[in-house]
Amino acid sequence: MAGQKEIPSPQDYYERLGERLKTLRLEAGFDSAEAFAIHHKMGRTQYLAYERGKDLQLSTIRRLARFHKITPDELLRGLGS
Repeated sequence: MAGQKEIPSPQDYYERLGERLKTLRLEAGFDSAEAFAIHHKMGRTQYLAYERGKDLQLSTIRRLARFHKITPDELLRGLGS
């Protein structure tokens, strides 16, 4: 319909979230996903998958937000636009 906004696919959300996680990691001073994962006692492969747009559980979103000292809402804000 004319004037309706296209709804992003779930994978679009995950990819946008992955981009946001990478930006936050870099802003926190971690040049590599591996260094970030080791520092936060996460699996390196698993964390890199999140930055690449892998589906995340709510508990993981909460944990990642806590690492960046933001709320899950702040982490997810704007991903649908």
